[in-house]
Amino acid sequence: MFFKRFRRAYERVAVKLFGDFASYLETHFTDVKENMKKADMKIIFKAYLSVIFLTIFMAYSVIFACLCILFYEKHGVTISTFSVPFAVANLVALLIFLAGYYYPQARVNAKKRNIEAMLPFALNHMAAIASSGVPPYVMFRLLSNYEEYKEIAGEAKKIVRRIDLFGVDLTTAISEIAKKTPSDDLREVLDGMKVTIEEGGDVRKYLQELAREKLFDYKLKRERYSSVLSTYLSLYLSLLVVVPLIFVAFLSLFAFLPGASIAGLSVEFISNIFIYLVVPLLNTVFIMFIYISQPKL
Repeated sequence: MFFKRFRRAYERVAVKLFGDFASYLETHFTDVKENMKKADMKIIFKAYLSVIFLTIFMAYSVIFACLCILFYEKHGVTISTFSVPFAVANLVALLIFLAGYYYPQARVNAKKRNIEAMLPFALNHMAAIASSGVPPYVMFRLLSNYEEYKEIAGEAKKIVRRIDLFGVDLTTAISEIAKKTPSDDLREVLDGMKVTIEEGGDVRKYLQELAREKLFDYKLKRERYSSVLSTYLSLYLSLLVVVPLIFVAFLSLFAFLPGASIAGLSVEFISNIFIYLVVPLLNTVFIMFIYISQPKL
C-alpha cells in the first residue's frame, strides 16, 4: 500500500515538473509508446517519460554533489574535483535514460518468451478442452482462468473481454489479439485457429498437431541452449576472470613506481574502483545477460 502511494505521488510530481517536456517529446518515442501497450504497462506514456526525467534529475544532482564533496575533501580544488563527478553523473544519467527507454522493450521480450515457453503446454490443454466438444469461446474462457499459463491466460482474457464487453464475434476478437501479441508463434496459432473456425474445420485436430510440433521445437531449443552455455562459460572465464586478474596485477606493479598515478588519481583509488565497482558491475551485467537469453521454463 505504501509503495503504491509513493509511486503515485512520485508520478504526480514528475508530471508536474516534466509533463510539458514529455508531451513535446512524445512524437519522438513512438516505439516506446507502442512497446508499453504491448507490455500492458499500467501507466500512461506522458507519466512514464516524466518519471524517467525526474529520476535522472535527482540521481544526477545527488551523485554530482556527493562526488564533488568527496573529491574536494581528499584532493582539494583540482581538475578532477569537478571533471570526474561530472563524467560519472553524466554516465549515470545516460544509463538511467537507456534503462527507461529499453525497459518496455524488455517487458515485451519477457512476455514473448513466457508465451513461447508456455505455448506447447497450453496447446495441449486447449486440445484436451476442444476434445470435450465445447465451443472455442468456452475454451478461451477456461484457458483464461489458468494462471499457470501466465501471459497466455492474459491473452485469452483479452479475447473473452472483447466478446463479453464489446460484443465482437469470436473470430474478430481472435484477429485483434493476434495483431497485438508480441509472440509470432501465438499469432500464428491464433490466425490458424481463426481460419479453421471460419471454414468449419476440426479445431481439436488443428490444436493437437500444433501441440506436437511446438513440443518438438521446445525440446530442440533446450538442447541448443545447453551447448550455448558452454560458450558463455569460456567467455566468462576469459573476460571476467583472467582479464581482471591481469589488470590488478598490472596496477600492483605500477604502484611501485615513484609518484605513480593515472589522470591524477592514485593507483590505490583506481584499484578500489575496479575491484569493488567495475568487476561486480560486469558480473551483474553478465548474470543478467544469461538470465535474459535463457529459454524460460
